[in-house]
Amino acid sequence: MLERGDRPEQGPDQPAGVQAGFSEVTRLLREVLLRSDDVEQRLLDALDVGATDLAAMQHLLLAGPMGPAEIARRIHITSASATVLVDRLESAGHVERRDVPGDRRRRTVAPTASAAARIREAILPLIEEVDDVLEGFGEDERAVVERYLRAVLEAYGRYLTSPTGRAGRPGGSPG
Repeated sequence: MLERGDRPEQGPDQPAGVQAGFSEVTRLLREVLLRSDDVEQRLLDALDVGATDLAAMQHLLLAGPMGPAEIARRIHITSASATVLVDRLESAGHVERRDVPGDRRRRTVAPTASAAARIREAILPLIEEVDDVLEGFGEDERAVVERYLRAVLEAYGRYLTSPTGRAGRPGGSPG
């Protein structure tokens, strides 16, 4: 079996590039991530928005209403760019600004009901099909898949919070 540092000879049955030498599960996860990019493009087309707009909408739908500064922080744009983005989304009818009770200076941004419905309509068939896949798994198998995905999310988190991208693995051993 190949270890990560090994350099396999490339043959017709071996994936090329960075994926060579990694487990089939890791390769498949990478494929899922790449396919997610295709799904995102389909959503962009269905909603007639740009990638930054969709990223903001996804955060608003998952986390709830937030201010433009929080949107900026989450999608890695400037506050000024977030203000322009919110103006654009509001003009398109995708979001609305709301007053914060008890704080006259602060407003939050929330998706409109119609935008949330359009997004649900566009993505729900995929979500339902993915959920249907799980129906073919036993409870123990689903628990293993869930444990694996949680561990992958933790690995992503460690990678993203490490200045070098090489955070130590659980247990303290370096990557």
